[in-house]
Amino acid sequence: MNLSNLAVLKSVLKNMIKRDYLGFTLFVTTICNLRCQYCFNLENLGKGTDDLTFEEIEKLSGHLPPMNGVLYSGGEPLIRPDIVEISDLFIQKNNFKGFVIPT
Repeated sequence: MNLSNLAVLKSVLKNMIKRDYLGFTLFVTTICNLRCQYCFNLENLGKGTDDLTFEEIEKLSGHLPPMNGVLYSGGEPLIRPDIVEISDLFIQKNNFKGFVIPT
């Protein structure tokens, strides 16, 4: 996703504010060190070149309505070196209470 898609995302998020959302899914990376046959995202795994930067995620967090947390997805979320910083960002800016990290 690039910043030009933020207008569409902002429109979706405005509609979310009217509802009580518990959380959302964020694809934090396309990098994965495995190739599980049952992976729903197997054909999209790559080198991480299309991954959102920390700055893009920070901008996204500024547009999020109140919610409980986030599910990290994509490739292998724990491969991303700044996953702790991303989590801290959501805790501090969005008061998230929990994170789901399927590995």
